[in-house]
Amino acid sequence: MQGNVALRKTSSPKTVTLTNSQTVSLNFSSIVISANFAISSNTCGASIAAGASCTVGVTFSPTAKGTVNGTLTFNDNAANSPQTVSLTGTGK
Repeated sequence: MQGNVALRKTSSPKTVTLTNSQTVSLNFSSIVISANFAISSNTCGASIAAGASCTVGVTFSPTAKGTVNGTLTFNDNAANSPQTVSLTGTGK
């Protein structure tokens, strides 16, 4: 998701959009990210209304050369929770 980034630099943010396709509000218990990735912005808050969308900005900051895989995880009250987004970046 983040492409090639020089070591100890931070990528431009990429946006992930989550849409609530339920007929009730989606309540988040947490939104977490792994590896050398970071959340740079978050419009999701504690919940989003039925049919609404929110966005999370993600950046990548490699500490070593090579490919890094990570995950953005939305933990919420949906029956299919958690929702995950696979992330990949390469340190150069």
